[in-house]
Amino acid sequence: MKRLIYIGLTIFGLLSLAALSISIYLMINLDSLGTKNVDSATPTYLFAFYVPSTSSRYFLDIKKGAELAAKEYNVMLSFHSIDPNDNEIQQAAVSDFNGYIVCPYNEDPILISQVVRIQ
Repeated sequence: MKRLIYIGLTIFGLLSLAALSISIYLMINLDSLGTKNVDSATPTYLFAFYVPSTSSRYFLDIKKGAELAAKEYNVMLSFHSIDPNDNEIQQAAVSDFNGYIVCPYNEDPILISQVVRIQ
């Protein structure tokens, strides 16, 4: 009977030692485990993307495609309304963007003058 207790305690001790060593190994290497699959590079460029504020399927597809391309090329996009009444294009001239992407949907003279101003 004592022999079974010693065998059981030995197996339990070995399993506990293995669990402790795995736990210590994971604690030491914890910093590198979370960053293997994460792209830690910061975006290279910041672009302002001006699209109409409509819920049109066409412009939603343009936004989705731009987001996919931005992710692929490590670029950050900032979406804004192109409506001339919102004055968001006027603010673009004083903003710190690396580039502007304008997707016009009409030939409004106010909009054209605002786009010419940010060139």
